[in-house]
Amino acid sequence: MPDPSSTTAVNQLQPRRRYGLEILLVTALLLIHFTLAVSSVRHKSNTFDEYIHLTAGYSYWAENDYRLQPENGNLPQRWAALPLLFGNLSFPGSDSPLWMTPNVWEIGYQFFYSLGNNPDTMLLQGRVMICLLSVALAVVVFFWSRMVFGKIGGYLSLGLYVFSPNIIAHARLTTSDMASALFFILSLKLLWDLLHKVTWQRIVFSGMAVAGLLLSKMSGVLIVPMLLLLIAFRSLGNKPLAVIRGAEKVYHGRLQIFGVITAALVVVAVISTIVVWGAYGFRFKASIQPTDDPVLSFPKWSTEIEKAGRPGQVIEIFRDKKILPEAYLYGLAYVISHAKKRAAFLAGDYSLTGWWYFFIYSYFFKTPLASILLLCLGLMALVWRKDGDIWYRLVPLVVFVTVYGTVALNSSINIGHRHILVLYPAMFIVTGGLSLWLLRYRTLCKPILLAAFSVYVFEGSVIWPDYLAYFNAAIGGPQQGYRYLVDSSLDWGQDLPALSRWLQENQPKDDQRHVPVYLNYFGSASPKHYNIDARMVVFRRFPWHLEPHTEATEFSTGIYCISATSLQQVYGRYGGDWTTENEHLYWRLLEVNAEYEAGRETPATWEALKKKYGGFAAISRLILAFRELQFTRLCHHLKQRQPDDHVGHSILIYVVGPRELKTALHEPMDG
Repeated sequence: MPDPSSTTAVNQLQPRRRYGLEILLVTALLLIHFTLAVSSVRHKSNTFDEYIHLTAGYSYWAENDYRLQPENGNLPQRWAALPLLFGNLSFPGSDSPLWMTPNVWEIGYQFFYSLGNNPDTMLLQGRVMICLLSVALAVVVFFWSRMVFGKIGGYLSLGLYVFSPNIIAHARLTTSDMASALFFILSLKLLWDLLHKVTWQRIVFSGMAVAGLLLSKMSGVLIVPMLLLLIAFRSLGNKPLAVIRGAEKVYHGRLQIFGVITAALVVVAVISTIVVWGAYGFRFKASIQPTDDPVLSFPKWSTEIEKAGRPGQVIEIFRDKKILPEAYLYGLAYVISHAKKRAAFLAGDYSLTGWWYFFIYSYFFKTPLASILLLCLGLMALVWRKDGDIWYRLVPLVVFVTVYGTVALNSSINIGHRHILVLYPAMFIVTGGLSLWLLRYRTLCKPILLAAFSVYVFEGSVIWPDYLAYFNAAIGGPQQGYRYLVDSSLDWGQDLPALSRWLQENQPKDDQRHVPVYLNYFGSASPKHYNIDARMVVFRRFPWHLEPHTEATEFSTGIYCISATSLQQVYGRYGGDWTTENEHLYWRLLEVNAEYEAGRETPATWEALKKKYGGFAAISRLILAFRELQFTRLCHHLKQRQPDDHVGHSILIYVVGPRELKTALHEPMDG
């Protein structure tokens, strides 16, 4: 054993110390990321889809039934629900009447709010599991950047990832976005390495990563065109192929290389297929019930296939031949069929088919300006360096951003910035190219980098805990976000706990009575669970609407708590801009409502009204239409002014007095 005081011994210890310091720094950054995510989400209500994802995942484990939420991805739902298996929870099993026509919203509501389980604990456990996936993705980002740009590049990329408000916003939610991002990056890296050196380990890991991607989100099928492009770039590179089966053998001929790669990818496809089948219990049928009728598993099978067009025809063949599990195929058909038309909002405009530039806008709205600057500088460094070897290592990321970005720009689903979240890790890796300039022009670049990164970290910290509501300073910050984007880009139903606290602290009293509070929010969490006492403005039906609550049948002066998505009326029956047609209809229905209010207590008048309007059901529909149109009109008025306060930037607070209420509901309004 060498003398510790000798020069040789010191030189031997230095690499270990360097690696030890590097491991310590990376671990510290990962812990910061995990802490920011978990601490910021502890007091957030479940976002729109979270409880149904956890319910579906739990049902896969507990019931071996795959009919609930098949379109979202089997793997992230299973992964998030894993801790729930050890909680001795009550669950509406397959013998429950709710499973006759399984509705994941109703089953999920029972699971979370009606059977004595602790929904806050369940939700936090699922969210922590997704945080672990985000930590794993951070590690992949660090090592990929480090391999291309060195240690400094790795730290730059990891730092951008750790403090990214967009990454943190979704790293803590039980959705499929983080799993999709992880397995896209992992699959591309492993497949690209496999195309240059074939080993059994790389084949197996590539197969498992691709399976993880396919099981995370239905957009995972895009790995197929991406892989074809990777093969094309690899052939253009004209590099030899190493194959290790005991001894290493190197192939140089194009035909030989193509044959070996094809054989390896066939094995990858077989492994992926086996893993996908395993996720569904190696059973074709989604339902555990003894029947071969697909309609009993998914009553809308034929509708989804027809709406999916030509891809639906291929899916139908796969279903009939039982090539892949039924639930997976139905989920794929569902996603394709619903991707053609969806209500969307962007900076005051409304559309059912979206805008090709939606995600370009959302990127520049939702991404810190410092991050955009650093990415541009990183790209400039790559262009300036003109290093073919570095560009070649980045080919998978270039292919990924090109293919996924093209599909996103042509997508009609413009409901959330999160749909391009998967591109952020790739951009962070490329930003590591800043190290090329930093190493050569250290004196000039270091202060610029430190200043930009300090601003970046500051922005990512001050938005805590409202990461989902992050908007950059170019549009006025999160206070102005609701004017530009809504839905999962800002308002996903996450702020009921904060609203409950706000009402306790701020709700004034008038003659010892609380001033009326009206609530219309875009979410699926239970207001009752958070002790929110408000008159609920209800038009879209969710299970929590069946809870005991006071429903608003008319509007008076008071405090109006309105979600940003509801304020912009994206999904309302009369959503979009207030039109002349809406105005004319409003005044007609106002007269109908006046007749209804005046005559419903007098039998003779009531009978005359039913005869005039075609019966009780017809009158009920007219009154419901009036109330929704009236709320739409109120929202149109309120969004013309600044809110009096906000909760988490997602729920806007308006104190409405008599004069304003009269103006909003009883004076002419331009269309």
